[in-house]
Amino acid sequence: HFLGTKILRVVGGGLADRSQEPVRPQMERLIPMVTRLVEVAAARDIVLAMENHMDFMADEQVEILQRVGSPHLGVTLDTANNIRLLEDRIEVVRELAPYAAATHIKDVIATGKGSPATEWRTFWPSVPLGKGIIDLPLVIDILKENQYAGPLNLEIDLLDPRWPDEDATVAESITYLRKITSR
Repeated sequence: HFLGTKILRVVGGGLADRSQEPVRPQMERLIPMVTRLVEVAAARDIVLAMENHMDFMADEQVEILQRVGSPHLGVTLDTANNIRLLEDRIEVVRELAPYAAATHIKDVIATGKGSPATEWRTFWPSVPLGKGIIDLPLVIDILKENQYAGPLNLEIDLLDPRWPDEDATVAESITYLRKITSR
C-alpha cells in the first residue's frame, strides 16, 4: 500500500508442496488465510494476484478463487507453469483468463531430458517468446476476449542453454510480444 501498488502477485505454494501431502488439505488451510489477506488488501484497494505457480491445477485454483469470492483476489496468469503440471497450456489460459489481474508471459520447450513432471527444470526450460511450444498469439487473443487490460510481464526462468545471452533473449522476446499484441 505504501508503495502505491494496486496489484500484488502472491503464491499459494509450489510444486514441492504438491508432493508433501494431498492437495485438498492444503487448499482448506489456504482459503481462510487468503480470505483474511484479501480483506486487508480490499481495505487498501489492492488486488492480490495469486500466480498459478505449480502449486494448484487450474480447476483447483478456480475453486480457491470462487470460494474466497472477492474481486480483490485474482490471478497472475503464467503461460507456462501449468504445463509443468502436465496440464493443457491453452485450457489453463482459458480457465484462468477471466480472473487475470497480471501475467507472466513465458515460453518453454520440451527437451525430453528427464521426467516432465519431476525434472521440469531440465525438461521445460524457458526460451525466447515465440521459440517454444506456447501458442502466444492465441494466449493474447484469449486475454483480449476476457477484456484483460493489465500488464503483460515477460518472464524468463531457467533459460535453455541454447540461448546463453539473457539480455538478447529479453530483447528478442519484447520485440515478439510487441508484434503479437499489435495485430
